[in-house]
Amino acid sequence: MKQVKFFSQAKAFRLVGLLLIIVLTATPLTGCQERTPINDDQSPTSQNNSLHLFIIEDPEHNLSIEDIRSMPESAWKQTDAEKSNFGYTDAAYWVKISPVHSLKQQERWYLEIANPSLDKVDAYLPLQDGITEIIQTGKSYPFFERTLIHKNFVFPISSLSISEQKPIYLRIEASGIMSFPVSLTPEQSYVSSRLLTELGWGIFFGLMGIMFLYHFLFYFFSKDRNHLYYSGFILGILLFQAADSGMAYQLLWPAYPEWNGIAPGFFAALILFAFVSFTRSFLKLDPAHPLLKRGMQGIFVIFLILPVASLFTPYPIFMPLLMYSGMVAFLSAIVVAVVRLRQGYRQAKFYLGSFTVLILGTTISMLRNLGYLPANIVTENGMKIGSVLLVIILSFGMIDMLRIMQKENKKISAHRRILESLIKVTNSITSAYDIATLSKKLLPVAQQIIPSKQSFFFLKKGDQYQLKDHYGHYQPSCLSLIYQTVIENEQLFMQKTPFIFSPAKDQTSPVCDFPETITVVPIALEHEMLGLVLIVKEEENEVPDFVLEVLHSFSRTAAIAIKNTQLFEQVKEKAQRDELTGLLNRHYFFELAEKELYRSTRYGHSLSVIMLDIDYFKEVNDRYGHLSGDEVLRTLAKRMQERLRKTDIIGRFGGEEFIVILPETSLNDAINVAEDLRRSVEEEPFKLKSGEKLSVTISVGITTYQETMKSIDELIEVADQALYEAKRTGRNRVIPLLYPQKEDEYVHPESNHN
Repeated sequence: MKQVKFFSQAKAFRLVGLLLIIVLTATPLTGCQERTPINDDQSPTSQNNSLHLFIIEDPEHNLSIEDIRSMPESAWKQTDAEKSNFGYTDAAYWVKISPVHSLKQQERWYLEIANPSLDKVDAYLPLQDGITEIIQTGKSYPFFERTLIHKNFVFPISSLSISEQKPIYLRIEASGIMSFPVSLTPEQSYVSSRLLTELGWGIFFGLMGIMFLYHFLFYFFSKDRNHLYYSGFILGILLFQAADSGMAYQLLWPAYPEWNGIAPGFFAALILFAFVSFTRSFLKLDPAHPLLKRGMQGIFVIFLILPVASLFTPYPIFMPLLMYSGMVAFLSAIVVAVVRLRQGYRQAKFYLGSFTVLILGTTISMLRNLGYLPANIVTENGMKIGSVLLVIILSFGMIDMLRIMQKENKKISAHRRILESLIKVTNSITSAYDIATLSKKLLPVAQQIIPSKQSFFFLKKGDQYQLKDHYGHYQPSCLSLIYQTVIENEQLFMQKTPFIFSPAKDQTSPVCDFPETITVVPIALEHEMLGLVLIVKEEENEVPDFVLEVLHSFSRTAAIAIKNTQLFEQVKEKAQRDELTGLLNRHYFFELAEKELYRSTRYGHSLSVIMLDIDYFKEVNDRYGHLSGDEVLRTLAKRMQERLRKTDIIGRFGGEEFIVILPETSLNDAINVAEDLRRSVEEEPFKLKSGEKLSVTISVGITTYQETMKSIDELIEVADQALYEAKRTGRNRVIPLLYPQKEDEYVHPESNHN
């Protein structure tokens, strides 16, 4: 898994703190509008005290300036210069502005209409000698044709027209919102106000641009789609604000009025598309709630189409549709976030906080555009204020997410380290074919998962658990106490899943400090308990659920490995044993005999061989049947195992012949062993399943290893010759032979056995 190096939490908080200071400083600047009226003392007063604003609606677009000038006063309707908002309308509006006499007369003035989205604005400005200057502007005209280079519509007004109280006439058309906040500002105040406003916009765009680059680069390195969608959302806000405020028309596409008319709707649709995409990703709807998921998918499809639709749909139709769709999307997002918050998703609270502020600000702006709210600093800048606050709140949310991700990354690193170790040792464990080798490999794995000073592996044999391996130093008294407390209380691990056992505080011993916690790892396959791993911790620490899950995987792997070794040993045992008697088969007997011969020759120890054969065994088969003959062979094999040592190697040589290797046994001792075995067979009849008793005798040949012998084959050949002599000389006897000094001359050592 690819990991991303994040900012430290302290650096992130300092960054957000700096951004917060910038935003708090910038917010009042962006609210400064050039329409602040000035009285004789150059102090702000109410607009109604400075300007008299009157309007006439022209729905048929057929009134001329002469018609307007001839209109009686009763035809004019007075309105608020700052709150003139009439929503979407096809009508043209005529505006008459009458400056009051109290305005200072010796300065140049600027008349500003603070709505750059107006299609056409015709200004009729009075000059000296009754001359009227006509200026035609609006967003449908190329930007460079404007009288004054500014994102809003600004007209210079001579002091004469103000001093003579001559009215100013405006004719306005708008395909969008018919809103024309009007202000009249003296030149000196206008310049300073414009500088502050542009500084505020610069800070806003700079802040949002930094956040866009940060999240886009974060996505580039981390491939986290949350940051891709969020960077797209911020970019949409940037472009929409630039287009809606007129700054994009001024700086980016001043020669393309057609595109300028489409751009605000296009970028607003882009914002909503990125918003829905971010919501679906950030709130993780896929596993959360199917109904909400399908609902957001439907909204996603709608907003996928809207940016394209904005290019072909008339602006007066598209913008109301977009606004109502946006409100539905915002309300749906709040519902989804509330549901996810109730489901315990932590990041939903940051989402709710940030987007609630943005939704509130955007809704205020939409209601102002639809004509339900008056135009003022708050309603005109609602989306901008909400956007800045959203960035701040989500920055804290991202900091929290980074903190969680850093914590999760540490967990993932630890988990990955554990899993990598588990994968490595799993191959090692499953490749063990005997329990001794396997026992030495289990505890190192457990130490990788939960480091501790002591751990134990117990293998179940019947009803008991045998200690097969341990890690660390331990006191037998402590182990005995642990055994009594945990292992003998088998009810503790009946669930056969790893768990943490905390012994009672009163479980103490004068010779042992009882551990605080014991991690018990039952090793079971299906319902069969195979063993236990105990991990002893002196201090009480919480074991994460993930570690318990890894221990569970470890226990299953260990159980399979133990079962495999047991099955392998069983298969190996069957491959090494004679199926009828359970003695070693001829192949495995020779393998062990070779090793024993090598050991005897290396250390100079004596080594003897016994070969025996059941006398007249064919008659037993002919008279009693082969099944009875098999029973005789099994009984003889059992008696041999009972009378011989565990270190002696007993095998079935073939048919009714058996062979025994007697390590560290001289010839005389071997003769005694063979005679004891012969006598026991002769004196104790064999009892068949039918209840009938059968007397059986055996013939025995013996030899011992001599330095002139070169291989185990030569040793067995002499023993076979001795057996032949025992059968030839009358059967039911023991005959020893030594290796011949000359060819075909065997030596009969002196013996008292007949």
